[in-house]
Amino acid sequence: MDNLSSLTIALSIVGFIALIAILVSLFYKPGKKLDVITTLQPEEDGSTPHNMNVEVTNTGKNRVKMQSPFVKFSHGTGSMIYKVNPHKIHCRFPRILNVGEKVNCTVDLTQYHESLDNSSFHPTHVKIVIKDTMGMKFDSHSIHYKR
Repeated sequence: MDNLSSLTIALSIVGFIALIAILVSLFYKPGKKLDVITTLQPEEDGSTPHNMNVEVTNTGKNRVKMQSPFVKFSHGTGSMIYKVNPHKIHCRFPRILNVGEKVNCTVDLTQYHESLDNSSFHPTHVKIVIKDTMGMKFDSHSIHYKR
């Protein structure tokens, strides 16, 4: 009887581990990944650039349902984040980005200068933040920014 009960326990543990492995393989969703690349467009007159090119590419394995992008200005440990106005971005930012699709947009950063001045905030870096509907956050690299 003692051998039978230990055999039963061992089979139960192996069965439980196999069940978990099967459930994980059935319900696992591959990671979502967006490559967000930003560059500042040089001005024609050589002054400080205020237009930022944003290139978003879905390099993951699933389509991504996106929310509106945000612009994040930072200085040291402080930061200010603003939602991008869809009427002032020079493209239609899609709600769903399928695998392999690419979006190119231009964001005019001068629209945030008044808000930054009112809060006495002088940023040194800027980046784009995109959130999906599941709460994942995709950031671009930080760009040195001087007004």
